[in-house]
Amino acid sequence: MLETILPLALIAGFIAFAGTALAMPLTLRWLQSKRYRDIPVARSAHKRPILRGGGLAVVPIILVALSTAFVMTQEFTLWPILIAAVTVLTILSWQDDVKPLSPALRFSIHIVAVAAVVLIFPYDLLLFQGLLPLWADRMITFWALLWYINLYNFMDGLDGMTGMQTTSIGLAAPIIMLMLGIGGTVFPVYGFILAGAAAAFLIWNWHPAKVFIGDVGSIPLGLLTGWYLIYLAMLGPFWPACIIPLYYCFDATITLARRFAKGEKIWEPHKTHFFHLASDTLGHAKVVLMILGLNVFLFISAAFATSEILFVKYAAVLASGFATLGLLSYFNNLRSK
Repeated sequence: MLETILPLALIAGFIAFAGTALAMPLTLRWLQSKRYRDIPVARSAHKRPILRGGGLAVVPIILVALSTAFVMTQEFTLWPILIAAVTVLTILSWQDDVKPLSPALRFSIHIVAVAAVVLIFPYDLLLFQGLLPLWADRMITFWALLWYINLYNFMDGLDGMTGMQTTSIGLAAPIIMLMLGIGGTVFPVYGFILAGAAAAFLIWNWHPAKVFIGDVGSIPLGLLTGWYLIYLAMLGPFWPACIIPLYYCFDATITLARRFAKGEKIWEPHKTHFFHLASDTLGHAKVVLMILGLNVFLFISAAFATSEILFVKYAAVLASGFATLGLLSYFNNLRSK
């Protein structure tokens, strides 16, 4: 099985990489002609205007590649709903990039899109493996995914961040699937498509960035990666699926809780994430590389968390948590220096 699926996944990833690499220069020229730039303000992590909207190249390539994979394998017949939901969020997010929309409108459409993709999970697959009734399991899944797509957007704050994280998830999750022999053919391919497109985007987004991905990229990628990780968890490896995105989840959730406790408007832009203030001291590239290093450790921990030996499984879970908190603590200490 591995000998058959891995070559297909690698080919799909290369096609997504090549397609995005070819689309990016055209997209940059168009964005330049329309003068779609992110103008820096006090809360920005950059000091000069940067083109915004790189997701216009990344997301369509991913959607075309995924649609082709789903059609060719016929392993998941409800895929058009996932593609449609991502497309709706892409259109909405682009409109928000061009002219900011009201938070209420954005959040309402996020709710509809998330509800649609949660409903397409097969009934025999449950996030908590049957420990909860179906309605409770799906309700928690809904709120988790809704939060995840928003945190994915919140965390898009440094050059290379979203590209690095999407590449990390796009490689780690399918490798776990291949290790365990789960996910059929299409879902390992799914991950490599995400990784290929995101890695190509990094060519233009690595510090100093020539273009930002924008909400048009970060919101749809949040849905695509979040849905994918939840599907992985439903297939059995719950803890590995939780471990892989741990830095994003911890940083965004702790930061949101801090802002909420201070009475701040949590939907407004800010520069108080752990990675933000670390970047003031270390710079964009070093912070992103440190998070990448943590992601490698999280992947190794996720692999150990697939063990049937309980001691090994939960030692890996604890190690991933302490390592993530350790990096957050290091970043937090930098803000006081």
